[in-house]
Amino acid sequence: MKYIALFSAALFAANAFAQNITESDTILIVNSPKNITITETQKGLKVTIIGTENDSTFTSSYFEQYPDNSAIKSRQLFSNPFSFHDEDENCFLTSGGLLFGFVTAPGMPGAMDIEPQKSYEISWLNMLAVKFRDKAKRNSLSIGIGIDWRNYRSTKNVRFTSSDNNGIDLAPYPDDCRPKYSRLKVFSLGFPIIYKHTFTHGKYGISKFALSAGAILNYNSHASLSSSWLDTQGIEVKETTNHIGHSKFTVDFIGIINLTSNLGIYAKYSPMDVLRDNHGPGFKTFSAGFIFAY
Repeated sequence: MKYIALFSAALFAANAFAQNITESDTILIVNSPKNITITETQKGLKVTIIGTENDSTFTSSYFEQYPDNSAIKSRQLFSNPFSFHDEDENCFLTSGGLLFGFVTAPGMPGAMDIEPQKSYEISWLNMLAVKFRDKAKRNSLSIGIGIDWRNYRSTKNVRFTSSDNNGIDLAPYPDDCRPKYSRLKVFSLGFPIIYKHTFTHGKYGISKFALSAGAILNYNSHASLSSSWLDTQGIEVKETTNHIGHSKFTVDFIGIINLTSNLGIYAKYSPMDVLRDNHGPGFKTFSAGFIFAY
Protein backbone atom coordinates (compact mmCIF):
# COMPACT_ATOMS: atom_id res chain seq x y z
CA MET A 1 0.00 0.00 0.00
CA LYS A 2 1.40 3.36 -1.04
CA TYR A 3 -0.50 5.36 1.56
CA ILE A 4 -0.91 4.53 5.23
CA ALA A 5 -3.50 6.40 7.27
CA LEU A 6 -2.02 7.03 10.68
CA PHE A 7 -3.17 8.59 13.87
CA SER A 8 -6.30 6.50 13.63
CA ALA A 9 -4.91 5.55 17.04
CA ALA A 10 -6.35 8.86 18.15
CA LEU A 11 -9.76 7.57 17.19
CA PHE A 12 -9.07 4.50 19.34
CA ALA A 13 -8.37 6.77 22.30
CA ALA A 14 -11.48 8.79 21.61
CA ASN A 15 -13.58 5.65 21.46
CA ALA A 16 -12.12 4.25 24.68
CA PHE A 17 -12.93 7.40 26.60
CA ALA A 18 -15.88 8.75 24.62
CA GLN A 19 -17.75 9.70 27.73
CA ASN A 20 -14.95 11.99 28.90
CA ILE A 21 -13.13 13.10 25.73
CA THR A 22 -14.35 15.20 22.86
CA GLU A 23 -14.03 13.08 19.71
CA SER A 24 -11.02 14.10 17.61
CA ASP A 25 -11.01 14.49 13.85
CA THR A 26 -7.21 14.64 13.57
CA ILE A 27 -6.05 12.63 10.55
CA LEU A 28 -2.55 12.46 9.11
CA ILE A 29 -1.67 10.71 5.86
CA VAL A 30 2.01 9.82 5.42
CA ASN A 31 3.61 8.31 2.34
CA SER A 32 5.72 5.22 3.30
CA PRO A 33 6.66 6.04 6.91
CA LYS A 34 9.94 4.52 8.09
CA ASN A 35 9.23 4.18 11.80
CA ILE A 36 5.95 4.29 13.74
CA THR A 37 5.75 4.18 17.54
CA ILE A 38 2.51 3.95 19.54
CA THR A 39 2.86 4.38 23.29
CA GLU A 40 0.04 4.22 25.84
CA THR A 41 0.38 5.14 29.50
CA GLN A 42 -2.05 6.22 32.19
CA LYS A 43 -1.52 9.81 31.06
CA GLY A 44 -2.53 9.24 27.46
CA LEU A 45 -1.80 7.86 24.01
CA LYS A 46 1.13 9.06 21.90
CA VAL A 47 1.80 8.27 18.23
CA THR A 48 5.13 9.22 16.66
CA ILE A 49 6.31 8.99 13.03
CA ILE A 50 9.99 9.34 12.12
CA GLY A 51 11.15 9.43 8.50
CA THR A 52 9.42 8.82 5.18
CA GLU A 53 10.43 7.37 1.85
CA ASN A 54 11.35 10.84 0.51
CA ASP A 55 12.36 12.65 3.70
CA SER A 56 14.46 10.90 6.34
CA THR A 57 14.29 13.99 8.59
CA PHE A 58 10.48 14.04 8.78
CA THR A 59 9.11 13.85 12.33
CA SER A 60 5.57 14.17 13.59
CA SER A 61 3.80 13.17 16.78
CA TYR A 62 0.35 13.36 18.34
CA PHE A 63 -0.62 13.04 22.00
CA GLU A 64 -4.16 12.34 23.25
CA GLN A 65 -4.40 13.11 26.96
CA TYR A 66 -6.55 10.84 29.14
CA PRO A 67 -8.68 12.18 32.03
CA ASP A 68 -7.32 11.88 35.56
CA ASN A 69 -7.83 8.50 37.25
CA SER A 70 -8.37 6.73 33.93
CA ALA A 71 -8.24 2.93 34.03
CA ILE A 72 -5.96 1.35 31.43
CA LYS A 73 -6.81 -2.24 30.52
CA SER A 74 -4.10 -4.53 29.17
CA ARG A 75 -3.72 -8.20 28.31
CA GLN A 76 -0.64 -10.41 28.27
CA LEU A 77 -0.56 -13.66 26.36
CA PHE A 78 2.05 -16.34 27.05
CA SER A 79 3.46 -17.82 23.89
CA ASN A 80 6.71 -19.57 23.18
CA PRO A 81 9.24 -17.20 24.82
CA PHE A 82 12.08 -18.48 22.64
CA SER A 83 10.57 -17.90 19.19
CA PHE A 84 12.70 -15.46 17.23
CA HIS A 85 10.44 -14.47 14.35
CA ASP A 86 7.80 -12.15 13.03
CA GLU A 87 4.26 -13.45 12.82
CA ASP A 88 4.29 -13.56 9.01
CA GLU A 89 7.60 -15.38 8.55
CA ASN A 90 7.48 -18.91 7.14
CA CYS A 91 11.08 -19.86 7.94
CA PHE A 92 12.63 -18.87 11.26
CA LEU A 93 14.65 -19.93 14.29
CA THR A 94 12.82 -21.16 17.37
CA SER A 95 13.43 -22.91 20.68
CA GLY A 96 11.26 -24.78 23.16
CA GLY A 97 9.79 -28.13 24.08
CA LEU A 98 10.63 -28.79 27.74
CA LEU A 99 9.74 -32.41 28.55
CA PHE A 100 9.24 -34.21 31.82
CA GLY A 101 8.10 -37.82 31.75
CA PHE A 102 8.40 -41.30 33.16
CA VAL A 103 10.51 -44.10 31.70
CA THR A 104 10.07 -47.83 31.34
CA ALA A 105 12.18 -50.51 29.65
CA PRO A 106 10.26 -52.79 27.24
CA GLY A 107 11.97 -56.14 26.69
CA MET A 108 13.88 -56.11 29.97
CA PRO A 109 14.44 -59.43 31.76
CA GLY A 110 12.05 -60.05 34.63
CA ALA A 111 14.74 -59.76 37.29
CA MET A 112 15.66 -56.25 36.16
CA ASP A 113 12.35 -54.67 37.26
CA ILE A 114 12.72 -51.00 36.28
CA GLU A 115 10.04 -48.99 38.14
CA PRO A 116 8.38 -46.37 35.87
CA GLN A 117 7.07 -44.32 38.79
CA LYS A 118 10.67 -43.85 39.98
CA SER A 119 12.34 -43.60 36.57
CA TYR A 120 12.12 -40.29 34.76
CA GLU A 121 13.21 -38.28 31.76
CA ILE A 122 14.08 -34.58 31.52
CA SER A 123 14.59 -33.16 28.05
CA TRP A 124 14.88 -29.94 26.07
CA LEU A 125 13.56 -31.00 22.70
CA ASN A 126 14.71 -27.98 20.69
CA MET A 127 17.46 -25.89 22.23
CA LEU A 128 17.57 -24.33 18.79
CA ALA A 129 15.73 -25.30 15.63
CA VAL A 130 14.97 -24.11 12.14
CA LYS A 131 11.22 -24.19 11.48
CA PHE A 132 9.48 -24.13 8.12
CA ARG A 133 5.71 -23.63 7.86
CA ASP A 134 3.12 -23.08 5.16
CA LYS A 135 1.32 -19.80 4.54
CA ALA A 136 -1.76 -20.99 6.44
CA LYS A 137 0.46 -21.65 9.52
CA ARG A 138 -1.12 -25.07 9.98
CA ASN A 139 1.72 -27.33 8.84
CA SER A 140 5.35 -27.02 9.89
CA LEU A 141 8.60 -28.96 9.85
CA SER A 142 11.37 -28.31 12.35
CA ILE A 143 14.97 -29.53 12.39
CA GLY A 144 16.84 -28.84 15.60
CA ILE A 145 19.25 -29.82 18.32
CA GLY A 146 18.38 -30.72 21.92
CA ILE A 147 19.41 -32.64 25.01
CA ASP A 148 17.89 -35.54 26.94
CA TRP A 149 18.58 -37.14 30.32
CA ARG A 150 17.06 -40.52 31.24
CA ASN A 151 17.14 -42.33 34.57
CA TYR A 152 16.25 -46.06 34.74
CA ARG A 153 15.76 -46.86 38.41
CA SER A 154 14.86 -49.86 40.59
CA THR A 155 14.53 -50.25 44.34
CA LYS A 156 13.84 -53.98 44.29
CA ASN A 157 16.15 -56.84 45.29
CA VAL A 158 18.32 -56.97 42.15
CA ARG A 159 20.98 -54.37 41.36
CA PHE A 160 23.09 -53.29 38.41
CA THR A 161 26.78 -54.06 38.79
CA SER A 162 29.75 -53.55 36.49
CA SER A 163 31.00 -56.50 34.47
CA ASP A 164 34.48 -57.48 33.31
CA ASN A 165 33.88 -56.33 29.71
CA ASN A 166 32.97 -52.70 30.65
CA GLY A 167 29.29 -53.58 30.61
CA ILE A 168 26.77 -54.37 33.34
CA ASP A 169 25.36 -57.47 35.00
CA LEU A 170 22.37 -58.11 37.23
CA ALA A 171 23.27 -59.36 40.70
CA PRO A 172 21.61 -59.75 44.12
CA TYR A 173 22.50 -57.36 46.90
CA PRO A 174 24.95 -58.65 49.54
CA ASP A 175 23.44 -60.81 52.28
CA ASP A 176 21.83 -59.08 55.25
CA CYS A 177 22.02 -55.61 53.65
CA ARG A 178 19.17 -53.18 53.10
CA PRO A 179 18.80 -52.17 49.40
CA LYS A 180 18.30 -48.47 48.60
CA TYR A 181 18.35 -48.16 44.81
CA SER A 182 20.09 -49.16 41.63
CA ARG A 183 19.93 -46.99 38.51
CA LEU A 184 21.31 -46.32 35.04
CA LYS A 185 21.55 -42.80 33.60
CA VAL A 186 22.00 -41.88 29.94
CA PHE A 187 22.68 -38.37 28.64
CA SER A 188 22.04 -37.70 24.95
CA LEU A 189 22.50 -34.98 22.37
CA GLY A 190 19.50 -35.20 20.07
CA PHE A 191 18.70 -34.00 16.57
CA PRO A 192 14.87 -33.93 16.26
CA ILE A 193 13.07 -33.77 12.92
CA ILE A 194 9.38 -33.11 13.64
CA TYR A 195 6.26 -32.43 11.59
CA LYS A 196 3.42 -30.50 13.29
CA HIS A 197 -0.16 -29.93 12.18
CA THR A 198 -2.24 -27.29 13.98
CA PHE A 199 -6.01 -27.80 13.98
CA THR A 200 -7.14 -24.72 15.93
CA HIS A 201 -5.69 -21.32 16.73
CA GLY A 202 -6.28 -19.06 19.69
CA LYS A 203 -6.20 -15.29 19.61
CA TYR A 204 -3.37 -13.65 17.71
CA GLY A 205 -2.70 -16.87 15.80
CA ILE A 206 -1.26 -18.82 18.73
CA SER A 207 -1.69 -22.54 18.08
CA LYS A 208 -3.87 -24.52 20.46
CA PHE A 209 -4.82 -28.11 19.58
CA ALA A 210 -2.10 -29.68 17.42
CA LEU A 211 -0.51 -33.03 16.62
CA SER A 212 3.20 -33.62 16.04
CA ALA A 213 5.23 -36.65 15.01
CA GLY A 214 8.84 -37.24 14.13
CA ALA A 215 12.17 -38.87 14.86
CA ILE A 216 15.10 -37.91 17.09
CA LEU A 217 18.62 -38.99 16.16
CA ASN A 218 20.55 -39.41 19.42
CA TYR A 219 24.24 -39.31 20.19
CA ASN A 220 24.44 -40.83 23.68
CA SER A 221 27.52 -39.06 24.94
CA HIS A 222 27.52 -40.25 28.55
CA ALA A 223 26.06 -43.03 30.71
CA SER A 224 26.62 -44.23 34.25
CA LEU A 225 25.64 -46.84 36.82
CA SER A 226 25.04 -46.36 40.53
CA SER A 227 23.86 -48.84 43.16
CA SER A 228 23.48 -48.11 46.86
CA TRP A 229 22.68 -50.18 49.96
CA LEU A 230 23.12 -50.18 53.74
CA ASP A 231 25.39 -52.88 55.17
CA THR A 232 24.78 -54.79 58.39
CA GLN A 233 26.10 -51.86 60.43
CA GLY A 234 23.85 -49.33 58.69
CA ILE A 235 26.70 -47.78 56.69
CA GLU A 236 25.87 -46.77 53.12
CA VAL A 237 27.83 -48.56 50.40
CA LYS A 238 27.89 -47.32 46.78
CA GLU A 239 29.06 -48.85 43.54
CA THR A 240 29.43 -46.52 40.56
CA THR A 241 30.94 -46.61 37.08
CA ASN A 242 30.83 -44.54 33.91
CA HIS A 243 31.53 -47.55 31.68
CA ILE A 244 28.38 -49.53 31.03
CA GLY A 245 28.72 -50.41 27.34
CA HIS A 246 25.81 -48.23 26.20
CA SER A 247 24.86 -47.75 22.55
CA LYS A 248 26.38 -44.54 21.24
CA PHE A 249 23.78 -43.90 18.54
CA THR A 250 20.04 -44.55 18.85
CA VAL A 251 16.79 -43.29 17.31
CA ASP A 252 13.60 -42.22 19.12
CA PHE A 253 10.17 -41.88 17.55
CA ILE A 254 8.05 -39.19 19.20
CA GLY A 255 4.38 -38.19 19.13
CA ILE A 256 2.99 -35.02 20.72
CA ILE A 257 -0.55 -33.78 21.38
CA ASN A 258 -0.82 -30.07 22.17
CA LEU A 259 -3.79 -29.61 24.50
CA THR A 260 -3.38 -25.84 24.88
CA SER A 261 -1.04 -23.22 23.49
CA ASN A 262 1.86 -24.28 25.70
CA LEU A 263 0.92 -27.57 27.34
CA GLY A 264 0.80 -31.01 25.80
CA ILE A 265 1.51 -34.67 26.32
CA TYR A 266 4.12 -36.75 24.56
CA ALA A 267 5.24 -40.34 24.08
CA LYS A 268 8.64 -41.57 22.86
CA TYR A 269 9.83 -45.02 21.88
CA SER A 270 13.25 -46.26 20.90
CA PRO A 271 13.35 -49.67 19.15
CA MET A 272 17.10 -49.89 19.76
CA ASP A 273 18.75 -51.47 22.80
CA VAL A 274 20.17 -49.12 25.42
CA LEU A 275 23.23 -51.37 25.84
CA ARG A 276 25.45 -52.80 23.12
CA ASP A 277 25.37 -56.51 22.37
CA ASN A 278 27.14 -58.65 24.99
CA HIS A 279 27.39 -55.71 27.40
CA GLY A 280 24.36 -56.37 29.56
CA PRO A 281 20.65 -57.18 29.53
CA GLY A 282 18.79 -56.19 26.37
CA PHE A 283 15.98 -53.65 26.72
CA LYS A 284 14.39 -50.77 24.78
CA THR A 285 13.07 -47.43 26.01
CA PHE A 286 9.55 -46.02 26.26
CA SER A 287 8.77 -42.71 27.95
CA ALA A 288 5.68 -40.54 28.29
CA GLY A 289 4.78 -37.34 30.09
CA PHE A 290 4.22 -33.62 29.65
CA ILE A 291 5.71 -31.10 27.24
CA PHE A 292 5.76 -27.35 27.85
CA ALA A 293 6.37 -24.31 25.61
CA TYR A 294 6.12 -26.18 22.34
